[in-house]
Amino acid sequence: MAMGGAGSPEDEIFEINVTPLVDVCLVLVIIMMVTAPILSEPKLKIELPEAVYADKGEEKAKLNINIDADHHVAINEKEYKWSNLEDELRARIFKAALADKIVIVKGDRESIYGDIIEAMYVARSADARKVTIATKPVNVGKKK
Repeated sequence: MAMGGAGSPEDEIFEINVTPLVDVCLVLVIIMMVTAPILSEPKLKIELPEAVYADKGEEKAKLNINIDADHHVAINEKEYKWSNLEDELRARIFKAALADKIVIVKGDRESIYGDIIEAMYVARSADARKVTIATKPVNVGKKK
């Protein structure tokens, strides 16, 4: 019977150490959890006007036109020039193949009324079937 040295075939280990793999995966999950809220933040800061209404809105819409107080316009999170708005909106409606073709216009409470009307007109020109305006709900029974 021969004495096996450090490099003998009987001493080889055929197991995979998964601890480093789990550590790397956990670090990646933590990085994603930290960066996800930053990426989902809209480019334009909009404070919606308040309104009393019964309808909760069309949350199934995928296209939002955002207008801030400084006359900037964005579709969802990407900012565009007003001159390119209709072409980009038409392309997005066609690309997404939205069955209902609903577009929500979100205008800042300090934005110009004409900008909101222009955005609604552009949405209708881009083949949107329904255009709605987003507002922030008011608590009617709220005590001050």
